[in-house]
Amino acid sequence: MILITLYSTFILCAIGRVVLKIIIKVNKENEKEDDEDLLINYNFQTNISSNNPINYVTDQNYQCEFESRSDITGNSRDFETNNQVENDVTFPIYLSDYKCIQIPRGIRRALNRLPKKVLRKINSDKDLAIEKCFIFISNLTYSVFREDEFWKNLSSKILHDQLKTGSDNTYTYKRVIEALSYCTNTTFPIIECRKNSSNNDTYQEGKYSKQYRLHYSFKNQNLESINLVYDDNLKKRRKYHVAQCSQAIQNSIGKNLINVYSKITLPTTNEIQERAKELIKSGYKSKKGKLLTFLNKKSKNYYKDVESRTFVEENLKQFEYLVGSNYLIPKIGDYKSGGRVVDSFNLMPSWIRSMVKIDSEPIVELDFMALHPNIAMSLYGGVKYQITHEEIANDLNREKNEVKLEHLSFFNKRVEDMKRSPLFEYYFKREKNILQKIIIDKKSNGYKITSQKLFKKEVEIMTTCVEAINRHNIYVLYVYDALYCKVSDKVQVSEIMKRSIESHLIHTTIG
Repeated sequence: MILITLYSTFILCAIGRVVLKIIIKVNKENEKEDDEDLLINYNFQTNISSNNPINYVTDQNYQCEFESRSDITGNSRDFETNNQVENDVTFPIYLSDYKCIQIPRGIRRALNRLPKKVLRKINSDKDLAIEKCFIFISNLTYSVFREDEFWKNLSSKILHDQLKTGSDNTYTYKRVIEALSYCTNTTFPIIECRKNSSNNDTYQEGKYSKQYRLHYSFKNQNLESINLVYDDNLKKRRKYHVAQCSQAIQNSIGKNLINVYSKITLPTTNEIQERAKELIKSGYKSKKGKLLTFLNKKSKNYYKDVESRTFVEENLKQFEYLVGSNYLIPKIGDYKSGGRVVDSFNLMPSWIRSMVKIDSEPIVELDFMALHPNIAMSLYGGVKYQITHEEIANDLNREKNEVKLEHLSFFNKRVEDMKRSPLFEYYFKREKNILQKIIIDKKSNGYKITSQKLFKKEVEIMTTCVEAINRHNIYVLYVYDALYCKVSDKVQVSEIMKRSIESHLIHTTIG
């Protein structure tokens, strides 16, 4: 009887293993069919709509719907977004005085008008309470010059570290947020916290942080400098300052930037204004396709097409913020941005940046042509030929600039948005196997996985370039996938960049 029972058990186990193998095989086949359906169901008549948001890879435009996003961790490091890059400039630290922070004009007056009972919840010392509010606001100062509706992720952990008193674990930052959000029927709040459709704060524990912005009344205001005076705040600020300097120096790109800063000559305000007049006369548009325009003391509402314009006066304010006190300490990104580095110069409007000089010489931009598409081809297919914007534009019968602009966001899109892009048609016809692998990767690891891999490889390439260039005692400005060197170094830097990209087996040319 025992033998019969054991034999029956053995038979049942064997049958179970066979059934399990069949189930696994069916599931794999279903997953394969689902992936193939993503391609088969593509409608070639679908064109990109002007209403579809573009998440810029290089220029970093932040447009998103938080109802469906679960991949933002805010300052656990920030570039954006694509918040992974620019959004990482929380608590900006300058190379000069760690005691100084910048806030928009009008904030000081607004804080002094708050009821005493609101400020006393932060600290019984009203001035200390206000200084903690200044520190919080300094995290949002950069957004004053953003042309879009910029919301900034602020990590509760970082806010707690910034605003707590000594080692006290009281969540002072929550009271600071309450004070800055205070309003009445006749007054507006200083800050706003982004809400979802249910009117709740937009965050998900362990996924993404709450988002904040300054009230629109502080948009495009001039800045004022505030010197911190309370010892506890100064100690925290100094500690953070030293840590950021140390991190920058240990990073090849950051160390290069700190070395080049001493060689830089900045354009004057008059020079920038004169250059703006020349560019406007020639019909200059930014990389985002925005027409450069003087406000000339007019309201922005004067222009019906305000969204398609970028204004000289606002660009100048941004320039002053980035370099007026000193240069920002280079900020090193985390895995979401592939370790991209953010500093004063890659946050600067490109038309002003081009006026900077190194060793009193004009500079020239050197970048890799269609770098991200060619990185994608290498990572997902190992192809040994070059993808160009021109080739795709000719194939699709579209303008090169349209293709170039769309490439900035294509690999960062959700699958359904990729299918609505005009580029999908090209990759479906010409690079179907690679497109299939990208889609499977996005389905398995989240839609941001592709851009994260592209960022990481881009940083590896640029690090190789910068290290090789520095060995020749040449230092350059870094703007993500481009380098700026003085004109006399152009040939040598171009050759080094060419050899560096070849060592990474990426097929592209220098632009």
